[in-house]
Amino acid sequence: MQTVLVSFRCTILCCFFAVLFVITDSKGAETRLFAFKSVKIIGNSRISSQQLFKTLGITIPTQSELRQNMDFQGVLTPSLFSYYFPYATVGKSTVFLDSIILNNKLENVLNLYHRKGYFNSDTKLTIDIDSADFGDITITCNEGVQYHIADLLISDSLIALSIPWQRIHNSFIQNTSRLYDEDSLQAFISRSLHTLQEEGYATLEYTIENVFIDTIEKQVVSLIKLNNTERFKVQAINFEHSTDSTHSVKNDILARFIPIKPSQWLSPNAVNRSKSMLIGLSFFDEVNARHIPSITPIDTLSTINFRLKYKKPQEVVFSIFLNRTTNDNFLNMGAEASYSDLMTSRTGMSFLVFSRLLAQDISRTLFSNQGSIEFEYSLGTTINQPFAFFINEQRIPLTYSAQISLRNLPSNLKLLVPLIRISNFNTFPEWTLFSNLNFDITFDFSRLINFTTISRDSSDDYLRLIAPYISLSDYYKNNPFKPASLTLGITLTGDRRNSVIAPTSGYFITLPQVEYAPNIGYSNFLRFLTQFNTFTSLNKNIVLATKLKAGYIFNFGFSSSDQSTPPFEKHFFAGGANSVRAWPSRGLLDAQSSISDSLENLVDELSYIIGSAGLLEGSIELRITMAKPTNIGEFWADKISKSGFVLFADWGNSFNRLTPGTYQKADISRILSPSHWGLGYGLGFRFETPAGPFRLDVAFPLYDPNSAAFSQPNFAKAQYHIGLGHAF
Repeated sequence: MQTVLVSFRCTILCCFFAVLFVITDSKGAETRLFAFKSVKIIGNSRISSQQLFKTLGITIPTQSELRQNMDFQGVLTPSLFSYYFPYATVGKSTVFLDSIILNNKLENVLNLYHRKGYFNSDTKLTIDIDSADFGDITITCNEGVQYHIADLLISDSLIALSIPWQRIHNSFIQNTSRLYDEDSLQAFISRSLHTLQEEGYATLEYTIENVFIDTIEKQVVSLIKLNNTERFKVQAINFEHSTDSTHSVKNDILARFIPIKPSQWLSPNAVNRSKSMLIGLSFFDEVNARHIPSITPIDTLSTINFRLKYKKPQEVVFSIFLNRTTNDNFLNMGAEASYSDLMTSRTGMSFLVFSRLLAQDISRTLFSNQGSIEFEYSLGTTINQPFAFFINEQRIPLTYSAQISLRNLPSNLKLLVPLIRISNFNTFPEWTLFSNLNFDITFDFSRLINFTTISRDSSDDYLRLIAPYISLSDYYKNNPFKPASLTLGITLTGDRRNSVIAPTSGYFITLPQVEYAPNIGYSNFLRFLTQFNTFTSLNKNIVLATKLKAGYIFNFGFSSSDQSTPPFEKHFFAGGANSVRAWPSRGLLDAQSSISDSLENLVDELSYIIGSAGLLEGSIELRITMAKPTNIGEFWADKISKSGFVLFADWGNSFNRLTPGTYQKADISRILSPSHWGLGYGLGFRFETPAGPFRLDVAFPLYDPNSAAFSQPNFAKAQYHIGLGHAF
């Protein structure tokens, strides 16, 4: 039996000429324009109809498109309409196709079959055109059998000796499918060569030079050609700085930081990771890498040059801002002045000092009868050391921050919060589930100012309620310069959102945040917090966003001899612009584990200084962005496209008020029972700005867990929230 070996290219050429003689309709092969009416495919069991439609350039309309955009009789698709009539006005019309152009595209179908290994396949295109010039298209496929791939060869036998070709060939024999598929074959070759590229063959490339087809045995042999087969070893790493040496990071620190090292085999992946890590230091606007080869009698070497373009080192900023607090769900507005120096020393140390004045909870001030605005003034500094020290070749970054803030509360109370924090921030690769792991140590000197009480009667309910703050006041009398708490924290975070400001896909997870304050100061507690947000794009203009948040504080300070409580900033609160929006900020509490009825008149005052030990809440939002209209002026069309609406539902509650009489009144079954969750719903307006979406939300309570009653929509009971950025 004689084996016939022919070039794949010759096969394609023969098929091309064969296509030119296909007779498509009763009037011969002359050009005929016809209205596309229907299409039918016969005999395609191996390749899907969608693949064949795509190859021929035929778009099948959906029922919605037929109703909205097309003349049903003409079966006009929008893509075909714009292709054949690019300057036509919007409206229903019939598109005419060209029979010769469609027949020429039949070559693409044959190419597709050949790429999948069906070398003896045959296709035929028939167009039946009626007297009204409407055409029914029929595609008949005779697929034949799929050929086997017998071997993968290399064109240059000397190259096969200079690189580990045998390893690739053995992998091909053991791991690849025996049925020929050019796409799968190319994927295998690319994976194999990528492994070699990481072993020093950094510039290695390939082309499929020929495909030999045995039409008797129904098998194929592929011949590939390899180019740039030199194997490079890193000789040196150089850094070119765009600034003078006094304002640049030392070369030896950068060389120790990046993963690529001299004497290693050149790895493109290591070069790219080095670039990403350098950009992540926040010193540079741009990082470029260049491979400079050099050939010696013994080896082929490479010098890697990193060109570093530095950011502006010193900066003074004055700004007006909107932000939100994490624990008590406030929306704040304020002004800030800051000075930063990105290059305080050649070890990469940076320095920031800021002064900030803000008005707290502006939504409650604007939309309620609250008489005064709560102000907070803060002053702080941050020192960042990205290369504090190294353990082997692993850098340990540290951030030192000190801040003091003064917040005015109702009833002439003021909250003074001096903090000192040391943090370690670690980043994981993008392919991992999590993105950051943070460790921190916090010294908290929080105290209430103007806090006095005359009564010391232990039977006084009010006194018993605020006993932790009396205990705190007594602690500072005896230890004026000792921190109230020393907190050790660890936070594992996964942030895989495609945008921090307005995400449309991805997730954000904190699992978990753990903070522990040992019994060496005033506070002694263990705090857990976890949060999981998801973002799913339902279509181009609609995003489904969900949030689940839970936390609990185990306070070891409520005993017969100790009435201490965690620092105010660690308490949990429910209700507000970023929580259950149908309740005001800090306004949603479980009645059974909160304040006794006899002290209801003090709830508003005490809510500012006493939070809860438990929190469970969730939200679901449908974020709708307006489509850009085409029949109005560009200015208003742009503004409309930046606008949107949100439909949302929130649920949750806070449990176990952090007072000796209410802590641990709610057990786990009560916390997890939906009958004890507040339910709310509402809608909001969004407008995209460079700093994030401006938002205005109106929320209505649906179910009040404390009265166990459902409510009808009532604007008198609605909560209004204004701010910048999404609720989560």
